[in-house]
Amino acid sequence: MIGWIEPALSQEFSVHAPMNSDQNRQLQQLLPSLKFLDLSQTRLTDTDLSQLFQQELPSLEELNLDFCQVSTLGPLLHSEWFPRLKTLSLSGNPLQPSALSLLSLPSLLQLTLRQF
Repeated sequence: MIGWIEPALSQEFSVHAPMNSDQNRQLQQLLPSLKFLDLSQTRLTDTDLSQLFQQELPSLEELNLDFCQVSTLGPLLHSEWFPRLKTLSLSGNPLQPSALSLLSLPSLLQLTLRQF
């Protein structure tokens, strides 16, 4: 599923390939209302995440960043931006050991970190 979206109705956004500029723009508009965001296998880096997550995501409950290129979790360290995040999946990322020690998401119920 590449770039599947129904902009007026969706609470989900899923991309399974590197994002193009149209998908990025579309995602920026939807971020505040999304409940589920799947960016797995998009090769997003820490810099990409910092550019993407520059605002509070009050509705986001699930975030999948499996098999990206995330190592420091920069923007995810702003717990006030993710007040409802319950599920975070980071499998297959080159995470630095110190990244997880800084992670503080009070509503988080499930964290997936499988390494392959």
